[in-house]
Amino acid sequence: PMIAIPGLKRAGEMYANGMDRKHYLISPLYGEFKGLPPMHIFAGTHDILYPDEKIFAEKAKVAGVETYYYEYPRMVHAWMFLPISEAKETIKKIVEIIQCK
Repeated sequence: PMIAIPGLKRAGEMYANGMDRKHYLISPLYGEFKGLPPMHIFAGTHDILYPDEKIFAEKAKVAGVETYYYEYPRMVHAWMFLPISEAKETIKKIVEIIQCK
């Protein structure tokens, strides 16, 4: 409900501005993962980008990147910014990560 495919495609075209959409600066899915620092990935199962989030996490793990993957059922794109309990829990987790707790 947050992002529709036509708008997402158009936004991607505008962001790419003529560059190959498989360039790592346009889509990190096509970048080099080896040597990246540890990463935390928060994915909602109802996010239109959910399949790519799973692929990204798997590619990072395969490349040896310390990867922490958090999956939230029925959450949409950017649910952390919504006034819901799952957002509060996620923000708390992100703060703990930043504070190295």
